[in-house]
Amino acid sequence: MVDVIGWVAAALTLLAFSMRTMLPLRLSAVGANLFFILYGWQAGLTPVFVLHCLLLPFNLYRLGELLIARRRFHAARSGTHTTDWLRGLGRRLHLSAGDTIFRQGDQADRLYQVTRGEVDLVEIGVTLGAGDIFGEIAFFTSTQARTLRPAARPIAISWRSRKTTSSPSTTRIRASGFT
Repeated sequence: MVDVIGWVAAALTLLAFSMRTMLPLRLSAVGANLFFILYGWQAGLTPVFVLHCLLLPFNLYRLGELLIARRRFHAARSGTHTTDWLRGLGRRLHLSAGDTIFRQGDQADRLYQVTRGEVDLVEIGVTLGAGDIFGEIAFFTSTQARTLRPAARPIAISWRSRKTTSSPSTTRIRASGFT
């Protein structure tokens, strides 16, 4: 019976490594951790038992993060039109009046959202306020270069997404994994 538990744990580990998306990967990893804990305890394999006791909280934490992000993503898609779910995917950026966030022609590598204050899109005379997203258009241009130069007004606080990986055919924000 102990060998069966070990083989199930090994199969779940192999399954986790073969997953293409994060939710099935985390679920498989949690299952593998549970079976390896049971296997290590039953077989008296202390290193296996301790390792998976340590890995289980990490996988559960990451699974929880993913489920929260998925819930926020689906709530945003349901028509509430809130972008609050995006905030957990980036870092807060404090700006002073006149600060240039990026320059026209810069390579697109991040997405921004105003959380408080205002940001001016200088070239087109538009002012963005709390909740507005900017910087996303560059991801869809053929050169993936910035088309405007936003400047902060007093007390502008934005968040920016984590750095992205871009290629001419695909742009993917690393923090996403909603499927």
